[in-house]
Amino acid sequence: MKKIAVLTSGGVITLAKMITDKTQIECRPVILGHVQRGGSPVSQDRILATKLGAYAVEQALAGQNNIMVAEHNNQLLTHPIEISWQQKKPLDEYLLKIQQQLFNTKSSI
Repeated sequence: MKKIAVLTSGGVITLAKMITDKTQIECRPVILGHVQRGGSPVSQDRILATKLGAYAVEQALAGQNNIMVAEHNNQLLTHPIEISWQQKKPLDEYLLKIQQQLFNTKSSI
């Protein structure tokens, strides 16, 4: 049986609501891809999402797994998912501190 995982922005919406409820300060989620591309989603964003989503499903049906899909120079590509964590970026210590204060947690990262 083939399984396809779809990630959505629903988690960030729930997190924003939790922060608002806990702090009584309005918190609005931001979908980073929209900001990077210049604000609210436009038709090109929706077209790209459709192309990448369809391509990902095609690859899954063809037996591919452990991959990510991308578009580069108008060419649809697959890459091993491992490359997504090979180059680590340092954590923002200040944001980590805020997260720990809001949720009374200590990260082991």
